[in-house]
Amino acid sequence: MPALTPFPQTGLVRWTSKLGVDLAIRHITPDDAKLLVELYGRLSPRTLELRFATIMINIPIERVIEESARLATLNHDHADALIALLNEDGDEHIVAVARLAGADHIQAEFALLVRDDLQGHGVGSFMLDLLFQVALVRGLRYLKASVLAENTAMLRLIRRSGFPYHMHTSHGESDVTIYLDPTISEGELNHH
Repeated sequence: MPALTPFPQTGLVRWTSKLGVDLAIRHITPDDAKLLVELYGRLSPRTLELRFATIMINIPIERVIEESARLATLNHDHADALIALLNEDGDEHIVAVARLAGADHIQAEFALLVRDDLQGHGVGSFMLDLLFQVALVRGLRYLKASVLAENTAMLRLIRRSGFPYHMHTSHGESDVTIYLDPTISEGELNHH
């Protein structure tokens, strides 16, 4: 199996939300780490908990900066991330992140985070759709995620994605598999 081709850092998608918010969407770069720090600082404790499946309070800023740098610096053989940028008062701010992680030649994990004030505006749906396109270009056959069962907005996005999926909920967490390749079988999946 050939190695994955690193995804180019170019290419900008412009998109306008249902309420007329103009966003620029592109691949993340290491220079975006400081914008991630700012994003995390603007998220509600509830949004952080739903995304990271843990209560995030009193996290030292040094740890946030370190983690943001790690998340912005990708090994493109195994990961990809798209960010949505909003120009507010002349400065760009990240308002959403869609991420693939742990990719091999057939599958990857995916995650999505949208700033509180833009949730429910179609941003998550659009970002997830773009992320699935990135996964298809990579030749991935399925994507996986562990989502808190109470994260109804994310589970609704998955159900509405247009792709077949399997969801198993246990102990407050839903393990989700989205099948990008309609020919993949459950038996084949269980061998990975």
